[in-house]
Amino acid sequence: MYGPFKYRQNIDAWRAWANSRIDIKLLKLLNNIKFRPRPPPRNEDCNDKGWRIVIVAAKNQKKQQARGGLLRNEGGLSLMEVMVATGMIMILAGIAAPQYSQIARQMRASAAASQLLGNLAYARAQSIRTGVRHYVSTTGEAGVSYRVQRVGTNNMIVPEEDPVLRAIDLRESMPGVEFDLNGAETGPYGNAVEVAAPAAPIVFTARGMPLDTGAYYVRTSEGSVAYAVSVTGAGRARLWRQTEAGWQ
Repeated sequence: MYGPFKYRQNIDAWRAWANSRIDIKLLKLLNNIKFRPRPPPRNEDCNDKGWRIVIVAAKNQKKQQARGGLLRNEGGLSLMEVMVATGMIMILAGIAAPQYSQIARQMRASAAASQLLGNLAYARAQSIRTGVRHYVSTTGEAGVSYRVQRVGTNNMIVPEEDPVLRAIDLRESMPGVEFDLNGAETGPYGNAVEVAAPAAPIVFTARGMPLDTGAYYVRTSEGSVAYAVSVTGAGRARLWRQTEAGWQ
């Protein structure tokens, strides 16, 4: 026979076994249940992500109203003010245009004279380097036009036949610039002058000495500025500018 103590142990063991079976069934049931998040509402007040369209639209409307207020506070220009400003700009442009054209011609004359100075130095350097005479000859055409040439095989100076190293024609690239004395009666060294460019070419020997000295006179078409490019007996080329006191 089982005593009271043994009977109590049997009852406790049965309860423990029954409770464990129930816990296992509950765990299996909970594992089979899948918890899904609540989908966002979808109606005319919400988009597909659940945002409240009405609230967003109201915020955007407030921002636009604030921007519109800022623009309204900014003062604009009236038609009369625009017309006055345009008229002033046109008047200033009309005053500045002739001066700009004159300055542009003066700059072109300076550039043409400087280029001639460089080509005379180039002809002299080529004569010294090669031992063959080189010279600068004018073409007789309008504007500033000349050539840097080398003496041919017959050792005679024939500009129409001798090889041309450089041909310079500034009639298109520098309009309004020409060979002219611009009223000058004396040259940079005080000698009397009658022509704006030497009739004969300025020829440099193999030692860099010119066979004859001379000068070229370049000016703007309206005579606002004039330059002279002279060649001394030592073969040195120099640039001069005409002033009221003479050549400087």
